[in-house]
Amino acid sequence: MKNDIALFPLIGLTALCASTAVAAPQCDLRGHYGYNYSGTTLTPAGQASLTETGYLRIRADGSVSGVGQLVFLFQDFAGQGPLWLHLEEIQSDGQLQPDPPAGCSGQVSFTATATVVQSSNPALVAPGTIFFADQPRAIAWTASGRNGNQLDMISISPGTLASGHARKQRN
Repeated sequence: MKNDIALFPLIGLTALCASTAVAAPQCDLRGHYGYNYSGTTLTPAGQASLTETGYLRIRADGSVSGVGQLVFLFQDFAGQGPLWLHLEEIQSDGQLQPDPPAGCSGQVSFTATATVVQSSNPALVAPGTIFFADQPRAIAWTASGRNGNQLDMISISPGTLASGHARKQRN
């Protein structure tokens, strides 16, 4: 009987650990994130390598917006030879969609508009040109770190193979 009584605290501790392990993690994603992103994309003018840095803001209601600085490098832009473009991308109308029940992964869908800031051949694509407008985009994400302080991202937009990371800067 003495050995049985000694097991009660161990059984209680085991039950507590098991219930903690099963409980869904809570991720508070609200805040401002700096991000970097790279990969390739298909455009009407051809395939381009891309890199992007920027910031995202995730609000308490799950809405998302941001601004990114993109660089596209075309090996052959519409049959005209190599071209690089520096674009400013405005991300709007975003909505965070966590995967239940964990809430620490999911996707975000948004629209994007990009304007040319600088071009290696302004005669071909001039600064100020709207490169794309109101294009639907989507990214799958997984949060890690304390309260989702870091996001690992991968594009789920058709024609884009890209991935990156975002880190929370402030709430």
